[in-house]
Amino acid sequence: MKKKTFVFDEKVLSILSEIKQITKKSETQIVKESLRLYRDFLQKEKEALSKNLELAEKLEGLIFRLETILEKISR
Repeated sequence: MKKKTFVFDEKVLSILSEIKQITKKSETQIVKESLRLYRDFLQKEKEALSKNLELAEKLEGLIFRLETILEKISR
């Protein structure tokens, strides 16, 4: 295992202390779990953005087709 040292401001240390009191877990465990959760969040966010882009592209295609149909109807 590799050892690292991090520097946190007082606000972060206060949050860490609060979580430590609530969960009764060590600071190391809290940081590990927090990093894993954040990584999972970022992956899910990336997937959601990808799906949103896919939906937006499909909507653009539908709009184009509707415009084409409306043009044909109006002639």
